[in-house]
Amino acid sequence: MRAPIISSWGGQDKLDEVQDVRQQRHKIQTFEMFLKNIPNSNRSLLEGMALRTHEYHNHVIAQTAQAFVTSFLTRCLYRHSHKRLLLVDLKGALWHRDISRESLQRVAFNPPAEIFDGLPVKNVLDQIAQKVPKIGIVAENGCFIKTRPSQGQPPAWINMVANFNLTWKSSCLEILDYFTERTPGAFVEEREASIVWRFWTGPETDSPDRQWARRQAAEAQNHIFDSLGERYGLRIIPGNNSFLVLPNNISRSTAVGAILHPGGPSHSPLAAQAVWMSPDTMDDNAGLDLDCILAVSSDEKLLRRLNEFDNSETVSTSGKNTDAKWQLDAKIATKALWQLANVVSA
Repeated sequence: MRAPIISSWGGQDKLDEVQDVRQQRHKIQTFEMFLKNIPNSNRSLLEGMALRTHEYHNHVIAQTAQAFVTSFLTRCLYRHSHKRLLLVDLKGALWHRDISRESLQRVAFNPPAEIFDGLPVKNVLDQIAQKVPKIGIVAENGCFIKTRPSQGQPPAWINMVANFNLTWKSSCLEILDYFTERTPGAFVEEREASIVWRFWTGPETDSPDRQWARRQAAEAQNHIFDSLGERYGLRIIPGNNSFLVLPNNISRSTAVGAILHPGGPSHSPLAAQAVWMSPDTMDDNAGLDLDCILAVSSDEKLLRRLNEFDNSETVSTSGKNTDAKWQLDAKIATKALWQLANVVSA
């Protein structure tokens, strides 16, 4: 039985529900401590029980790769679907473990797979594309898509920002060079259609130097947005130690929407979208030709968007509160996908 979702306070009934949830969590913590002290031969059964108990906020939290695979195949039609697609966040799911050629090939073997990330094409994702040509790739947060080979056609890179004005980059680089000179250790990473400023590369401590770097980053973002943002239609994605500047109407959601088009990204209208489109836009026909879409990512916004598809299974690796149907530790995501591929292809 699922724990209640508390959306507002009001009355003794709500307080009782909160108390029930706290008691249930305490029981789970006690059970997990017990689980660590039992023989390995009995652990798999009890891990499955722990997974079923962890159903908070309408999603399942898997503690181990095997528990995820077992429960996932039991609850979903993934194994028996004829046409399915795997969407994997490179940093959010695969980056924490070995991402050798064998690992990517095994994950991509069955079903066809797309990996997506904010990394650049040149000298990074193009190297992965050469080693594992069967997978599709989304680069620079949706600015570029490498197609999978299909119907005798070789893979190709599609520029999703071909219709966008990229002359803003030179002015943006000038601004960031100014702040780089005043921020020790900071550097600019220019990409084909976006720019990253890494303002802090030191320890993850709240030191005076890091506080200074954050203040510089905030000032730089404000300056870029005020002088270039509205004029060129830009958006800024902030991070803990860096921020990304890119065209406003491009995102992972638009790239995934193009991938899910029945004719593939090269036939999707999103590949030549108008500048007024939302970065969350997806094709109305997206995913209609697929029996199942499995998405493993730390991108909560994308997962919420994919939840709107009846044939989707979303797995969050962010470690945060999520609307995804499943929750999995990013450190065991590769192992879980490996085991899933072994079972499905057997």
